Amino acid sequence: MPKLIVFPGDPLMRYFHKGEVKERYWNPENIFDEVHAISLCDEDIEPGKVQSFAGDARFFIHPVGRPNPSNFLAVRKRALHYARSVQPDLIKGHGALAMGYYAAYCGRELRVPSVVALHMVSMAQKMIMVTHW
Repeated sequence: MPKLIVFPGDPLMRYFHKGEVKERYWNPENIFDEVHAISLCDEDIEPGKVQSFAGDARFFIHPVGRPNPSNFLAVRKRALHYARSVQPDLIKGHGALAMGYYAAYCGRELRVPSVVALHMVSMAQKMIMVTHW
């Protein structure tokens, strides 16, 4: 039963309100049975409203809080707690800032492959960094 953890670039409620929920975006071939979004906000949207991101997989959202200098390590600890409980096969982070950092950190700690997608809009290209621990 393959599982994916995603650290989305924005709270999922933002994608929903902007109409940017993409069908099977995180599970294009339905290879994952479970997709877990670790959301960097205090509360997020009902999973059913953005289920299509995960295709046919069971979809879960785990809000861990919005990181700032005073709680950065506490948010990291909560993210690792969820990641450890999920036992993912792959972790994906969107962005070079907190989302990418937390994805790479959890991958390293759990010894699970992690992918960080960096969207370089100003250079009109995408760059993908893959790290294996």
